[in-house]
Amino acid sequence: FFFGIADTMSTDDRVEWLSKHDIPVIVNGLVEKLLAARPNDPKEFMAKLLTETTHHHDAMASGQFARTTGANGGTLLLVIDPQNDFHPGGSLAIEGADEDAGRVADFIREHAKSIDEIVVTLDTHQRMHIAHGVFWVDPQGKHPDPFTIISAEDIEKGKWKTTIPEYQGIAANYAKQLEARGKYKICIWPEHCIVGTSGHNVRKPIIDAISTWVDATLKEVRWVTKAESIFTEMYSGLQAEVPTEDRRTQLNTNLVDFIKGFSRVLVCGEALSHCVNFTVRDLMRYYEEGHHKVTVLTDCSTSVAGFENEGQQFLKDMEALGVRLMTSKEAGALLKQ
Repeated sequence: FFFGIADTMSTDDRVEWLSKHDIPVIVNGLVEKLLAARPNDPKEFMAKLLTETTHHHDAMASGQFARTTGANGGTLLLVIDPQNDFHPGGSLAIEGADEDAGRVADFIREHAKSIDEIVVTLDTHQRMHIAHGVFWVDPQGKHPDPFTIISAEDIEKGKWKTTIPEYQGIAANYAKQLEARGKYKICIWPEHCIVGTSGHNVRKPIIDAISTWVDATLKEVRWVTKAESIFTEMYSGLQAEVPTEDRRTQLNTNLVDFIKGFSRVLVCGEALSHCVNFTVRDLMRYYEEGHHKVTVLTDCSTSVAGFENEGQQFLKDMEALGVRLMTSKEAGALLKQ
């Protein structure tokens, strides 16, 4: 049980700044604190331990975004999912993504001293995930092919069921909530950005440029993992498509507050139609007063094939809200002023 707590604390994206060597000390301190209270009921003890751990964890969660110059303005570069699997040779390759990555890398190198902070989100999946074929079977026991769309009606009529029967109710409810919220229906994606695989890694030109930025500024990069829950998609870097009781799916208020501290927020990455789209839409929802501070670098992001219209509609919607649309060259010229 205690190892489980330590593992949760050490893998949550919002506390990755914490040294793993500190975690056993923290857990031990929590246990000693509770033992001193001498709860009589073992169940009461476990409940209190979970509560104390959650409170302690949430207090630490703000740490990654606490040490910032953002409160005084400055420029933030938000790079969405710049991972190998979204680039040529990857399992969910986007045509044009390598060219996007090259422009992102050039932008970082050319304007390193003008970029005050960099936040990078990372799509972070298990193979067993509600948007992967292995999660589902048809009546003949066959898994769905990539890009199969599964609707709430399909599940209700038995066209698709979960491979693990206990997940059926969760998946059916999820599909209904997606459709009720006007979200994309469940899409079966090629397995991508699996933890521990090369596809999860950041594309080389971008990681090399980020390393150059660190050399120039001596600052840390803020890494934000997302989509770790197997029961919901999380296109947005801020919250899941359908948030659940799992804290990892809920609105990352620490990140939202961090972003609000900057006078200029530049957004790029993959894909325009999905993760860039929903990250910026969520940011607009929770940062209404800052729409004019956000810029999408239009030549540093491309839509998934077949979703080009969604990508263009996103840009139109954001421009109507006051978000700026610029190429990396145009944004770079502003930074030099």
